[in-house]
Amino acid sequence: MQEKLLRWLDKQYEMRADIKSDRQLLIKAGLSHSVISKARIGTQAIGPSACIKMADALNVSQVSMLVMGEHIDEPDGWDESGDRLLSLFARIPENERDEVFALLQAKVNRDKR
Repeated sequence: MQEKLLRWLDKQYEMRADIKSDRQLLIKAGLSHSVISKARIGTQAIGPSACIKMADALNVSQVSMLVMGEHIDEPDGWDESGDRLLSLFARIPENERDEVFALLQAKVNRDKR
């Protein structure tokens, strides 16, 4: 039951500095501790509204979370790597974002040649 979502959450905890556990995520999302624990033991799936709240707490795409939570099918043309990029970008300090845009634009321009 929702193994892909649970594995993805575990990877997020390893990579992130701000949220390192189910408990921290649930507190930030304003959800009960049982939301993820019931999914982990297989008694109840994480519902779509909880997926949306967790996505917002993690600054990731709600679509990604709903796809991984098996609430919606992957939209046509959907690419999980784009959502990962957005998630990383959201964690960059605002005063450094223009530099990241410039690096990405330079890469795109170089690849067009």
